[in-house]
Amino acid sequence: PARTFNTIVTILLLTCNNLFAIIRVSQEGEERKGYPMKKLIAIATAITVAIMVSMAFAIPADAEAAYTLVALEQEEGPLIGVQPVDRTDKPGLTGWSLTKAIESWAFNGCEGMKATVEVYSRAPKVELFLGGRSVGRKKTSKTARTLFKVPYEVADLTAVAYDASGNECGRYTLKPAGRETVLRIIPEEETLKAGGLGFIRLRFTDENGVWKPLARDILKVSVEGGELLGLGSANSYVRGNYTTDSTDTYYGEALAIVRAGAGDELKISVTQRSSSEMTELTIPVI
Repeated sequence: PARTFNTIVTILLLTCNNLFAIIRVSQEGEERKGYPMKKLIAIATAITVAIMVSMAFAIPADAEAAYTLVALEQEEGPLIGVQPVDRTDKPGLTGWSLTKAIESWAFNGCEGMKATVEVYSRAPKVELFLGGRSVGRKKTSKTARTLFKVPYEVADLTAVAYDASGNECGRYTLKPAGRETVLRIIPEEETLKAGGLGFIRLRFTDENGVWKPLARDILKVSVEGGELLGLGSANSYVRGNYTTDSTDTYYGEALAIVRAGAGDELKISVTQRSSSEMTELTIPVI
């Protein structure tokens, strides 16, 4: 639901932005810089469609959806986002991006490195705990995003919100990942309709299902009882396109889009290039 809500809001904002740009051009005249009005409309439409397609592959690895829910008063919080600990540079934000944080505290190999933790809450105060120890209590920012700086360690990360009387009114925990890495195939729906589309998340986790964003591999996908329509990740800096049967993961994830056949089931098989290990899942078709 968070991903759907955030996607709809973002698409509406982008569409309105393009439409306003077209209106401004029309007010200034039928042409600008030699471009006819029809061509400008076509360009704006193509840009919007391209963004919508790319967002289909923008798996909810980021915490932007969580922040949007709290900022727009759809959720009280607290919720947590963490800026990628493995990155030493400061990720730049685009015009429609609110944060580069992700909802994970599983940065294996980054012990001791400085982490920027974002707590999203509308409560008067929030406190952050790492491994049961308080690392600070702060007044909530007017933007509903309060920042904490902590060294990364393999321990539970918990945000606690307090009301005006100092009573706890909510808490949220991100858990670290274990040593084992497992590839999981996670369909959006438990069943597919014959001829219908299915969105299949491919995600690296630990043995308990905790997402591991730093795990990476090239994945090759095959489908029986249907067809593979698209395969990719949220990484926009890649060669190739979304119509091949292989993709690199991005922050430990990728997304496959399939169409079910007329049979009783669809089988998806995913092979990791580094180990040749294959993971399979069968989805009933109704």
